Amino acid sequence: FNGNNSWGYNTNFYMALDKAYGSPDDLRAFVNEAHQLGMAVVLDIVFNQSDGLHPWYQMYDISANPFYNATAPHSYSVLNDWKQENPLVQQQWKDALQFWMTSYNVDGFRFDLVKGLGTSYSGSTDGYNKSRVEVMTRLHKHITDIKADGIHINENLAGMQEENEMAADGQLNWNNQSGNSLNYAKGSTSNNLVYYDDEKCSRTKNSLISYAESHDEQRLAYEAVTSGASAIKNNEPNMCNRLGQIAVQLLMSAGSKMIWQFGELADNQNNKNSDGSNNTDAKKVVWDNLNNANKKHLHDTYQALCNFRTSNPDLFINGTVTYTGFTNSNSQPRIIRFTNGDQEVMAFINPAYSGTAKTVAAASTVLKASNSQLICASANFTAGKLNDTTTGVSASVPANGYAVFATLNTAGVDDIIADGGNGTAAAIVTGGYGEIIITGEYNTVSVYNMQGALQSSLRVVPGLYIVTVDGHATKVLVK
Repeated sequence: FNGNNSWGYNTNFYMALDKAYGSPDDLRAFVNEAHQLGMAVVLDIVFNQSDGLHPWYQMYDISANPFYNATAPHSYSVLNDWKQENPLVQQQWKDALQFWMTSYNVDGFRFDLVKGLGTSYSGSTDGYNKSRVEVMTRLHKHITDIKADGIHINENLAGMQEENEMAADGQLNWNNQSGNSLNYAKGSTSNNLVYYDDEKCSRTKNSLISYAESHDEQRLAYEAVTSGASAIKNNEPNMCNRLGQIAVQLLMSAGSKMIWQFGELADNQNNKNSDGSNNTDAKKVVWDNLNNANKKHLHDTYQALCNFRTSNPDLFINGTVTYTGFTNSNSQPRIIRFTNGDQEVMAFINPAYSGTAKTVAAASTVLKASNSQLICASANFTAGKLNDTTTGVSASVPANGYAVFATLNTAGVDDIIADGGNGTAAAIVTGGYGEIIITGEYNTVSVYNMQGALQSSLRVVPGLYIVTVDGHATKVLVK
């Protein structure tokens, strides 16, 4: 891309690593190290526009350019708009995907501005567009032809029909919930965070990647400390606890999630220029926020919830979830409940940003005080325990407070299931070389990698896996 100060959305050469990001060997080393840690690497790629140094832009006057539109046919034009229907343009995309997946071994792509990737438009860009579905389906096939489990994410932000057709092809779609999240962080209403859940957005289950903040919006912490209610912006513990409530509602809802780096540390840097445009300057790395007790507690909440999710994929992928009290309000306590057989996890949230604690009660036939473990809680949650009621359980939750409890048979807590242990299952699960070994009789088995993806067989690549045999979870290492 042009210059050195960029997020890379002004691409010129689609098979060149920009000098600002280091050498090709640096990127290969990064990808290799990520894979050794069980992490996938996804590239954000821009196929709707280029900057002015691309050779095909330089070769022709724009009025006669076979590769670019003189006037973009959609409503989101930025820089120089590609003519997507040109076969060579489509071949360029196929070649670029293959290049990054083979030369650098990346695992997939997040496609920017998919609304600009159609080959024909009629009416509003925001309306259903079959050509976008067809283009993205072809691109998805290119990815999976190279890597069967290749990751495909669309920043489409389109209608239900279009995104559900993409989901039926195995593609994931972006779910921007910044507006509701920013309102919640500030203490404003219109903050119904139930829409972190795919199906509550009328989308196919497990087809969305939901997020509370991204580089296109202000940081939640920035909005909280600049325009939040007085009890939030003038009180750092309250602010951090409130951001923790957002983390709970995001990570305790169904579907995949995106966490913008340093949101887990209450980063409150201004992300905008004075005219409201995005500021692409390099941002301060805020690891020193770990030395702040309030921000460290927020970090630990994210850490505990992420660990719990990846250790219990069956619960979050196949379990039943219910949401209680989710309205555009700060007065109604909120409850999230996941159940899967005899496993249950429940989040208790008090959205009020001031006032006294509230007793938050939930119906349950599985979770009891006697079989509960605390997964995480706000710093101001002092009760530390779950209480039994005649119909379920309850917890006393302060304003801006939260607490997440789970049954003892869930994984991810050190004293529940140790690495290589499998509870009371009759079969024994161990990790071998390139395979998972199950010794003994069993009826059902599910294998998930640490990103929560279901594996098709017991023969897997090296890494950590969660293996559920007849409802009992085991964490194993495959060499």
